[in-house]
Amino acid sequence: MANDSSTSPSPSTNAEIATELVRIAKILALSVVRTAKREEQVGFLSAVGYTPGEIATILDVPANAVSVILYQQKKKKKHKARSRRKN
Repeated sequence: MANDSSTSPSPSTNAEIATELVRIAKILALSVVRTAKREEQVGFLSAVGYTPGEIATILDVPANAVSVILYQQKKKKKHKARSRRKN
């Protein structure tokens, strides 16, 4: 029977694996949104759980630009909800 300590990854290996998984997740996210417009990219990435900072890194844009797009989308969504209630 193999020694358990020899089969479990070391902490540095776990960190390396985690880093690579993050890299793969970012590549997959970018490949999904690559042909969409910037606003759609930001909206999709936000909807699947990326933070504005992470979205900025994935799309290679300033974090402030992402925040502005998210704010505009939120504002637009509120406006649509209000106009639906009036009808």
